[in-house]
Amino acid sequence: MIPLPAQKPICLACVNQTTTLVCGSGSSISKCENTKPCSKDSVCISDFCRTADQTCKTPTCTDNYVNQDETDIGCGGRICGIKCSLNKTCRKDGDCTTGFCRLNDKTCQISTCKDNYWNADETDVDCGGSICSTKCSIDKSCETSSDCQTGFCRSNDKTCQTPSCSDEFRNQDETDIDCGGSICSTQCIDNETCSQNSDCTSGYCRLTDQTCRTASCTDGFQNQDETDVDCGGLICTATCALTKYCGRNSDCTSGFCRGTDKTCQVSGCSDGFRNQDETDIDCGGSTCGVKCSLTKTCGKDADCHSGFCRPTDKTCQTATCFDLLRNQDESDVDCGGTACTAKCANGLSCGKNADCTSAFCRTTDKSCQTPSCSDGYKNQDETDTDCGGSVCSARCLDTKGCGKDADCQNGFCRPTDKTCRSVIIKKEINMEKKDSLILSFDVFNSLRNDISTLTVYFRKLIRKEVKHLYSISKYDYMFFTDADSFIRSGSLTRLIDEVEYRHVGAACGIVMVDFYNHFGGFWNLYQNFQYLYGQVLRRSFENIFRRITCLPGCITMIQVDEKFSHVTSDYAKMPRQSQLIQTTAQRLGTDRRLVYLIQYHQIKTCLVESAVCYTKPPHSLYRFVTQRRRWRSNAFFNSLLGVCSSRIHPIIRLSLFLDMARIALPRSTNPMLDPIGFLETKLHWNPT
Repeated sequence: MIPLPAQKPICLACVNQTTTLVCGSGSSISKCENTKPCSKDSVCISDFCRTADQTCKTPTCTDNYVNQDETDIGCGGRICGIKCSLNKTCRKDGDCTTGFCRLNDKTCQISTCKDNYWNADETDVDCGGSICSTKCSIDKSCETSSDCQTGFCRSNDKTCQTPSCSDEFRNQDETDIDCGGSICSTQCIDNETCSQNSDCTSGYCRLTDQTCRTASCTDGFQNQDETDVDCGGLICTATCALTKYCGRNSDCTSGFCRGTDKTCQVSGCSDGFRNQDETDIDCGGSTCGVKCSLTKTCGKDADCHSGFCRPTDKTCQTATCFDLLRNQDESDVDCGGTACTAKCANGLSCGKNADCTSAFCRTTDKSCQTPSCSDGYKNQDETDTDCGGSVCSARCLDTKGCGKDADCQNGFCRPTDKTCRSVIIKKEINMEKKDSLILSFDVFNSLRNDISTLTVYFRKLIRKEVKHLYSISKYDYMFFTDADSFIRSGSLTRLIDEVEYRHVGAACGIVMVDFYNHFGGFWNLYQNFQYLYGQVLRRSFENIFRRITCLPGCITMIQVDEKFSHVTSDYAKMPRQSQLIQTTAQRLGTDRRLVYLIQYHQIKTCLVESAVCYTKPPHSLYRFVTQRRRWRSNAFFNSLLGVCSSRIHPIIRLSLFLDMARIALPRSTNPMLDPIGFLETKLHWNPT
């Protein structure tokens, strides 16, 4: 048998071949072409064996067979582009017209938000996307923050997470990463995004680019606490012009922020707004002259028509005397003043005594107090501070007010001005004794019937001042002394005894020099020698006849009676209209003049050796010479009158004559011929 040559392998599945060949090794079998019989798809070149006639065919999308990459007949897959309808077989969501290929049975189904599958535009199973309303929980997949229940889709892994103010993502209502918004307390720094001023640390969110910036009063934006652009508020000093926005009056240059539209306007007293310094709308304050009516706001009583601004609520009210407030002209709450009749109790305020129940308003603190006689105030029925009246026992001093003589310590209330006054008369030099005698005899004893009227002049001058001195009915004795002398104890009693029991008109005592403070001075010794000579020798001799020719002004007692009034009457008159006589006899020698008149009226006088007065002598030669010139000149002149008067006692006239002769006859005024006489003349007598 001849072997056959090798041939191309022939597919055993092919039918109607004349020869069936089996591949040599069986590793490769030829597929059948179209129209060739087949038993399955894999034997055909087209990979499609039509079952109806068992022939190889080219597959199409309309051959009613599942072929190519179709998932069901004529649909699904990539080649046909036709999506499969409901319940058709599928491999993925893109194969289905519903967009959902159910995984458990690989069939097209209608997707829902509760099918436990991640379908439609869900970002995770049954949540997220635009179709399902269910938000995804934490760690679920998401695309945007709106897909998440927490409102935050973390961008780095696209999962839902809980937002925080420190997660380094811009979430919640943050205007920038972890800052701004209403949730996070952290504010954004400059250049970070913001939506309003409160989002920024600087307090200023620039609207043009929605970024935080450092605010200023000249940045051209309304920021900080400005009420308008760069004006108003507490930070910027610039005030806003008219029509600019404002929050209060101080924001405006005009001083008036209109409340209806919060804009700066020109203020007025009839603009229907409370502005300027008004306390209420168009009333009160110092600018507008209109008073506020009842219940309107006020600052003080002057703002109200009623004159009363109630302090509790600062409203105008009608004042009363029982409103528990201090108003009207009350000095304290509901008391005092002229409007209310109620008086204020102790401790309450007052303006005058009439405001107080106690009738005493203390001026230092203007409070009512209980008056007393030592409170330093004039109250009760006192005529002056703590004196006078019927309540206080203290009497008033000079110049104090009084109502009657009994109110005064000196017993005299001057009727012209109702003040306590002591009678003070300014006297000429060396006229003390004459004036005192006139006052004693004429004025002070004006009520005595046994004393005649002396001088009309003095009565007119001071009678009205002393006519109310009734506490002493009369004066019986008058004692004379000097301011530089002091009297030995018991001397006054001895003088009065001598005047009373010897029936004399006047008595004098012994004068001695006060050596206590001036011992050893020449002029002290010389003066004391003169006193001893004049008193021990001359006055002791004159005392025998009760005709003392010198009654010293430092210790003399005179009896005030009718016979002595004649002496006083002559004493009050000037001797003659001669300057020499008036000066020598009257002005320089009041003591000698009085003695001469006593001798002239033949009134007895005496010397009381037990009554002693100590006086201070001159301290220098100048004072000694001045004193002696005055003493000796008037002594010589009055001695001359005594010698020439026939009414003088003869023995006394002789004594006076001898004394004059001793001084005048042997002396000369020529300093060259008789220097001793010249000095004595100058020292003792100078009639010019």
